[in-house]
Amino acid sequence: MPLMADADRLLGMYLHLARASKMRRQPMVRAKLLVLAGVQAQSMGLDAISALCRHQILAQNPRHLVRKWPTIGDALATEAFKAHLKQLRRRYSPEKVEHMVHSLGIEMGQERAAYFTDMEYAAALLNTRVDAIPDVLASDPTRRTEKATATNGAARPSGSSGEHSHRPRPTARNLLIVWGPFVAGLVGLAALAVASGTLGR
Repeated sequence: MPLMADADRLLGMYLHLARASKMRRQPMVRAKLLVLAGVQAQSMGLDAISALCRHQILAQNPRHLVRKWPTIGDALATEAFKAHLKQLRRRYSPEKVEHMVHSLGIEMGQERAAYFTDMEYAAALLNTRVDAIPDVLASDPTRRTEKATATNGAARPSGSSGEHSHRPRPTARNLLIVWGPFVAGLVGLAALAVASGTLGR
């Protein structure tokens, strides 16, 4: 376990890397880092941050291991979770986490000093505020996943019959807008040519 003086820095590194993993579209890596962040927050007495980490894991993957327990604290009392945590800590040791932070160009500096509490600092890295955490935790994370899936589905419809029935219309309209004047000009020139030939006879 890290010294308390280093605990907030380790939590910050986990959360920075989790955020970077989300931006890089690495959901599995992000989930692992959020588990480590949740455990670290729990050890620091930041129960709300620990719960928020669990919530974000389930919002991303409702079938994740942490779904079996209501809190990270409850999970830590079981051998199954301890074994999982041991693997994660071996894979993401503090030294490796530090190296990952530097390799990604993340400059932490003295950013913790800009916040009054560890809670505020961690909440900011999780893209929220301390006073907003209760409302977030009151929501069902699995519903957020379903909503996001539905939204993505609407934005990028699959190859269904509905897709083929809707796409040709805007395509035809766009072609008419782009090529209509050109075709009309060609027709006009052809008509003039015919008229000129007729008049020349």
